[in-house]
Amino acid sequence: MLKKSLAVLIVFLASIGIFTTVAFAEEKKCNAKIVIIGAGIAGLGAANELNSEGCDVTVLEAKDKVGGRIDTDNKTWLGIAIDKHASWIHGIDGNPIMTFAEKFNLATVPSSYDCYGKNLNLITYDVNGTQVSEATFNDNAYPIYQEFTGFRLGMLYKILHGTYELNYTDKKSRENFENAFIKFNRGHLQPDSVKLFYNTAKNWTNQTWNNYTSSLNDVKPKECNSIEKKQYDKKWDLIYKFNGFIEGANYTFVLDKTKYTDYNQVSLQDSIEEFIKYKNNTANFSSENRTQFEYFINSYIGNEAAADASDLSFLHYDEIGFTVGNETIYEEVVLPNGYTQIIDELYHGIEDKVKTKQHVVKVQYDNQGVTVTTNSTGPVKYDYAIVTLPLGVLKKGSVEFDPPLPAWKTGAINHLGAGTLNKAYFSFDKAFWDNADWIDYISKDGSWTDFLNLNKTHNQPILLALNHGKYGKEMENISKENVTNTVFKILNAIYKNNATKPKNMIMTKAWSDEFVQGSYSYIPVGSDNTDYDKLAKPYGRLFFAGEATTKYYPGTTHGAYLTGLREVNRINYKILNDTLPSPHEQQIHTPTILKGMEESVKKWKVFPEYVMCKDGHELIAKWNSEDGFTAACVSHEHAKRLIDHGWAFSLNYSP
Repeated sequence: MLKKSLAVLIVFLASIGIFTTVAFAEEKKCNAKIVIIGAGIAGLGAANELNSEGCDVTVLEAKDKVGGRIDTDNKTWLGIAIDKHASWIHGIDGNPIMTFAEKFNLATVPSSYDCYGKNLNLITYDVNGTQVSEATFNDNAYPIYQEFTGFRLGMLYKILHGTYELNYTDKKSRENFENAFIKFNRGHLQPDSVKLFYNTAKNWTNQTWNNYTSSLNDVKPKECNSIEKKQYDKKWDLIYKFNGFIEGANYTFVLDKTKYTDYNQVSLQDSIEEFIKYKNNTANFSSENRTQFEYFINSYIGNEAAADASDLSFLHYDEIGFTVGNETIYEEVVLPNGYTQIIDELYHGIEDKVKTKQHVVKVQYDNQGVTVTTNSTGPVKYDYAIVTLPLGVLKKGSVEFDPPLPAWKTGAINHLGAGTLNKAYFSFDKAFWDNADWIDYISKDGSWTDFLNLNKTHNQPILLALNHGKYGKEMENISKENVTNTVFKILNAIYKNNATKPKNMIMTKAWSDEFVQGSYSYIPVGSDNTDYDKLAKPYGRLFFAGEATTKYYPGTTHGAYLTGLREVNRINYKILNDTLPSPHEQQIHTPTILKGMEESVKKWKVFPEYVMCKDGHELIAKWNSEDGFTAACVSHEHAKRLIDHGWAFSLNYSP
């Protein structure tokens, strides 16, 4: 339910023509013949909706089963659900995938990093197997990581705008700085954090760091995972980041002209080295500090991006992604009985529309239609096609497009990175490790840093290890025996005589799977978030969906699912129907498979990129933590004005 003030504002905007409020058109019978290439969550989500509208839908899937990168193995270990790729629902507050879990009564279990301790969420050990104390982790290692994230943002500010002197006695100067900090946080600073930032930053003045932090008189809440604890952690994250921003905005990063012609060629790793140089010159930055800092880079950035810092763009790697829902109650969960349960529900009722073992080899298209050829069929003609192929498959070029896709489309495909995050599951006779959600290890080379404790989430004596980037690819060619020995050596260093050797192992191979070719997308050196927009943009009768077509939620199942709905809406309202419903009506429209969950759909807290706007208008959204995003379609000139004045939020900006 919209707040009264916001509702009044929307009515006013409608009255002056900023966006329309046209009621939903009467249901129309779809007479289009549509092919969907790929039966992952984007493809099945789109197929389910189009089928309910009466469209003649065909889904072509190269593998012998549906689901794409949602792939649960229930057979190898006798009914134990092993998710090979997608495992987490990232945020339960207002997440569409949680609506599926609720509707179909699927069990979920929290998986968190929030509280440090042996029997809590996270425990970390150094390279010698010695536990990192809570004081070292929370008060030293983690703050340095947050300081770096701010330092990099400050470096960006100085590169683009020059040194900034913080002056809180001058209102204009203060507002400029606050706006710059918020802007340079990009999508990773959820709107909820803006007020929190104001409340902390406004007290900064010109105090020294020690004077400022000691003046807060904060007492850390004791209750783990409480809202108060999350608010406390978020505030201090911003304080450390804010301090780093000040440092970075006054640091001189001299571009090495022997290596680069401009900053677009600089990697995140380069900025990490600059930060280490800065810390070495200004503080007692020990080798232990550096090792712990690099652990955070590998665990918090590398595993999240599925790429090494040397491959990520210094300028742009984080200008994608929103946190789903209210940050202060953000929580991630796993499905102990397998993620494929959601795919099973999407697949149910459209089984006859899906053809497996159909590897598409050629897509021909013109203004009359689309003709698709597979490895086992001749050319078949359709009116439209929705391409949901993984980015890695598109990059490989195993599907021929005739005529070739335009340069702006292939450029986006080539520019974006297809990351690799491989998993290794290890089963034991019994659990001998800590009862934390995560057991982390600070290795010398950044490998084998994260172990998820499935004894806690699945009630099974299993550890799940994650490896990304270069090593994630290399491990696909290492024997199971060598991988098992490596992990046993780590566990033996930590748990000594209590450790036992794994009895079985399952290892994923996302990179070498010809129909996957990587885990999910990232922004590498030379790319930016506009490449996501270009990949998402239709071309003729070809439409594109999948996690690599959303800059709002890439690398997530909810992001992929929403892109399928987005392309259904694009076909419905831009191609097949004459009447475009209002943004609000599009936003709260419940997908057919979720009928009965209307109230839950109304509470989705995702950026509503599936809302279509009339030509010449741009989608923006207002945010509040209670209602989430509220969509509006405005003219381009009004969009900038509303965003600049804080009414709307969007990722359509650059520093």
